[in-house]
Amino acid sequence: MKTVKTLFVALVAVFALTAVSATAASAHTWMQKGVALKAAVKFESTQELRFSETALEIECAVSEEGTVGPGAAGEIKSVKATECHSFQGCEASHGIEIGPESGLPWKTELVTLYEGLRNRITTTNAKWKIHCQVAGSNWTNYCEVTPNMAIVNAKTSAEEVYDGKAPHGNCVYGPGGNFNTKGGGLLLNRTGEPFQAE
Repeated sequence: MKTVKTLFVALVAVFALTAVSATAASAHTWMQKGVALKAAVKFESTQELRFSETALEIECAVSEEGTVGPGAAGEIKSVKATECHSFQGCEASHGIEIGPESGLPWKTELVTLYEGLRNRITTTNAKWKIHCQVAGSNWTNYCEVTPNMAIVNAKTSAEEVYDGKAPHGNCVYGPGGNFNTKGGGLLLNRTGEPFQAE
């Protein structure tokens, strides 16, 4: 009988811990004007991002469109890189193309990582496709998207920041664990109103 009671108490403790964990996992939310979003709201963002790998360094203006909310959820539905400049690897005199290799949307969620608020891409196998000319020949590589980025509540709006804390990604060609993204940009809705996150 004592064994049964002990088992029951242990199960109650496990269920309580699970409930607390689930509550903590869903505690984050997207907001506007200090009010939590109850439905998905469209956002736009233009970010200055620098992509680097062992023998590659490119900077582009990356435009994203998607939704944030309700709660911690979000989706990146459109990604377009323009005005790309090469600092290493790709020939600057030829067009540089960067875009999503895997199908969109990329799903996201607000989480606590590295003792701070971050936006995590939950879609598996999300990759960039990078195409340019190297030494006079066409060159294409596929590199893992940085899995999460910091969310900073700036005065103007919530800002996504690639701060280098997330693990570096792998590319199909080249040594593993060397693909990195730096930069960031504000998230705004289509009328220019800001977002916040907590």
